[in-house]
Amino acid sequence: MFLGAADKKNDPVALKKGGGSKPFLNQAQKRKLLIYSVVLLMIIAMPLLLLSGGSRGLASCEGIILSQQRYECISGLASSTSNASMCSNLPSQYSYNCVLGIALHNKNLTECGIINPSSPYYYSCVYNITVSLGSPSGCHLLQGAQESTCLYSIAQLSNFTDLALCASIPSKSTEAQCSYMYYFRNAISYGNAGSCAALPSSVNYGLMLNMSKYVANQSIGSVFEYALGKFTPRDYCYNQVAILEKNATICSFASPDAANFCQYQVQYAIEAAVNNTAVNTSVSCANLPLSKLTQAENLTKNETRYLYNLTIFGCTMESAITAKNITICSEIQNSTYYNSCVWGYIKNFNATGYCNDLTNSSLKDYCYSGYA
Repeated sequence: MFLGAADKKNDPVALKKGGGSKPFLNQAQKRKLLIYSVVLLMIIAMPLLLLSGGSRGLASCEGIILSQQRYECISGLASSTSNASMCSNLPSQYSYNCVLGIALHNKNLTECGIINPSSPYYYSCVYNITVSLGSPSGCHLLQGAQESTCLYSIAQLSNFTDLALCASIPSKSTEAQCSYMYYFRNAISYGNAGSCAALPSSVNYGLMLNMSKYVANQSIGSVFEYALGKFTPRDYCYNQVAILEKNATICSFASPDAANFCQYQVQYAIEAAVNNTAVNTSVSCANLPLSKLTQAENLTKNETRYLYNLTIFGCTMESAITAKNITICSEIQNSTYYNSCVWGYIKNFNATGYCNDLTNSSLKDYCYSGYA
């Protein structure tokens, strides 16, 4: 096959042999190609170099002169590779925080062991991972009060359904609190008033507060909280079971003063359910009888009136929320209770559009700030 002049001009073999024709690439083009190749290799190699977790990646960070930037580089490298051991290249105040973040992300209790057990970071690491896993085993990596707090938190997460878990708590006082909550939960969950007998018959403010938080119906429970210093956890338990079961007979198991108060609240609960008025409209809220409440001999007139007003407030707010009608709160004359009713409604429905209904300027500002 014969090539013409035009063919020879474009033939690579012919070009190679010479003949005055120009090469494929001139020197400038070759330099550009070389630069592009180097840049491409750097783009490919740099992430591998930095993220490999190897000594070369770490060396890149250690070569940074400014300490803060150097620490951030090492922390970022350790975090991106989930390599908690790399945090040891940092000073302790940075190292522990570095390990904590990686261990929490990995939910790896073993990595917590890199942190000095005497450091608060160690407790935070073990406690938070254990709670997130919902298993008590991690709590045993802690000691003393920290172990007890951890085990109580796990019991609380399990809704106090495991009495054996409560029994494993080293602190006797914390163990008792956990066990009491177990019996209280059993009482109100199953309407089992007999479980109330396991609760203490002496005043215990901390336990009463935990019990009141556990109760779903806070509007009724909040009234009884005023009597925390007068009534016992056992009384409170009978009170709540009687209300939930709408059975005033259960009140008779409580102490005399608490029994009268219990019967008053049960009557409120029964009227609300039977007449279907106290929870749908506030009309009957102000008509609740004082007779049973007045029979609680240890309550002064002021205390009786306070509890009565608080009950009316609870009834009215409950009505507003149930009816989804915030204007019901306006029937409350007392400004403090009115604002509490409006605030309760806003919080319940996250209804920040009603912030302007608040008359308390501080509460209104707080509402507008977006914390409703």
